[in-house]
Amino acid sequence: MVWMNAVKRQYEMGVLNSERALQACLVGAFAPLAPDIVTLVEPQLSSRIVPDVWIGYPGGRTIAVIEIKYVPHDYP
Repeated sequence: MVWMNAVKRQYEMGVLNSERALQACLVGAFAPLAPDIVTLVEPQLSSRIVPDVWIGYPGGRTIAVIEIKYVPHDYP
């Protein structure tokens, strides 16, 4: 729902100009909806694994690991 509402709207308005802006928009829209969930941007999970977004519970239990690809001038 976060993607289909807040993020898609910002993407279509053209205010997201980079992958970092897309990450910030996604985390900013998600965090207030789930205050007990931890959301990390570009965490280093291992020496070779650095996803764009990690969502999980305090203590480290993973809910989702997300890799985002920003494509300017395209559909979200």
